[in-house]
Amino acid sequence: GFVYRENASSPGYYDGRYWTMWKLPMFGCTDATQVLKELEEVKA
Repeated sequence: GFVYRENASSPGYYDGRYWTMWKLPMFGCTDATQVLKELEEVKA
């Protein structure tokens, strides 16, 4: 669906997005199974 974004109504840089978090933070994790395990622990 449509998401209304008031902070994106003007051109230029806006800080209401997730691109600033792209690939961050990884905290040195190199194994995808570690990430999946952490996600499962959070759900429990």
